[in-house]
Amino acid sequence: MLSNKIISNSLIVLAVFIISCSGKKDKPIPELNMEDKNQVLEIVKNHFDADISRVFVGNFDDNNLSVIACAEKMDTINWGIKFYHIVQSNKKIKCKYETEILPGSLKESMLDKIKISNKPFELIYYNSLNFFMGTGGGEIYSYIIDLNEKQVYYAHFVNDIDYPASLFISENTEDLMIRNFIISNFKKDYPSLKIVDEEIKLD
Repeated sequence: MLSNKIISNSLIVLAVFIISCSGKKDKPIPELNMEDKNQVLEIVKNHFDADISRVFVGNFDDNNLSVIACAEKMDTINWGIKFYHIVQSNKKIKCKYETEILPGSLKESMLDKIKISNKPFELIYYNSLNFFMGTGGGEIYSYIIDLNEKQVYYAHFVNDIDYPASLFISENTEDLMIRNFIISNFKKDYPSLKIVDEEIKLD
């Protein structure tokens, strides 16, 4: 008799739990308003990655507007910045492409969209400026990110007593207009800039 009562009460509790759970639904993700960067930032932070602190809206790989988001990240080995190419599809936030964690910081740096004439879509340009100037000597990290090609074009500038004004550009940067864009930006401040074939690592 007592066991029947316990079973009966347990079934009632279970039924209430099932009903309450079935009534719960994930909150729908609001539609991204591509004209409101603050709204876009809030949605991708809440529904994709809480570390995201910068977003850009533009035509990055087709005629539809999409979002580039950037976050400072840390894993067991690396610390730096990470870029995501984000779209909204079927009321879900999806990532079309993401970079590895790249050396850099969003503090005291430059980050913006750029357009290069021979490229049909917008690109993202990052320059660490003076943030890394205290590392052993002085160094600057720079990236141009082509979301259409899913490529990161990488440049590492070093200005040290042993390596005066030296710039390494990653091997995948074969496009002359992109190379010239990177080199001309550094030559504004360092006219005697030397392009090197091997990346210099400061201790």
